[in-house]
Amino acid sequence: QAMKVFKDVGMTAADTKEALKEAKLLSELGHEHIIRVFDANVFELDSSSYGYFTMEYMPGGTLSDYLSGTTPSVNESVEIVKQICKGLAAAHKKVPPIVHRDVKPQNILVGYEGKKLQIRVSDFGLAKGVPNDLVPASCRGTEAFMAPEAFNGQCSAAVDVWAVGTTFYLLLAGHLPNGREASEFNVEVGADLDKILRRSMARDPNERYGFADEMLIDLENWSPLGLEKVRQALRLRKEGVPLTRSIKLMEEAFAASPLLSEAYEKTLDAWRRGILM
Repeated sequence: QAMKVFKDVGMTAADTKEALKEAKLLSELGHEHIIRVFDANVFELDSSSYGYFTMEYMPGGTLSDYLSGTTPSVNESVEIVKQICKGLAAAHKKVPPIVHRDVKPQNILVGYEGKKLQIRVSDFGLAKGVPNDLVPASCRGTEAFMAPEAFNGQCSAAVDVWAVGTTFYLLLAGHLPNGREASEFNVEVGADLDKILRRSMARDPNERYGFADEMLIDLENWSPLGLEKVRQALRLRKEGVPLTRSIKLMEEAFAASPLLSEAYEKTLDAWRRGILM
């Protein structure tokens, strides 16, 4: 287990009670991709009171720590973000939705089940229940991961989605978003993942995924096999192999990863009409 102690100088009993709300919130959420809390209480030391709670220990540290020691593959990056989305989806499904408001690699914990990564969303200290729309709700957080509307005090579950998208871009490109597609920095990133990133970080929250589970659906529909078939189809076309083989591969790619259809449907349609693109 790990322990979190609230030890700010001058904390009153009311301050300690407020700080322990995070432990209560985490225990109520109870999801495999949200850090588990075991106990919460107050102890006395040197005539001062300190609040604390104990939670499961994650041996991999934070996602930020993990990234300092390795560069995850595209498959690993997708799996990490899927687990983050699953944890946040559990919070977003509460009534009213629980918005984390500070999703970032430092608040994502990493563990292992054999060789498989186990991701937990943690640090719900800024979490807040908000109605299912944009409202003034003191949407604090870390600036590099804050959605545009959050700077104006507007808060919704879409704010968390922006932060997840920013984290996803960081995983894929190796740095924070800079206005360019992640595929420009990582040749293994295809048009389908760029599309997910664009929607997750749409400046207009009405054009963004509204909740983490909506982003999760597109991630679940993504397949590395589909992208590989697209690349193979394009390569065969350039080599002058009969179009029928490229068309078949592209159709198989769409079946494996439906998201690819929007990016390459025009190409496939042209091939079917005998037009080389």
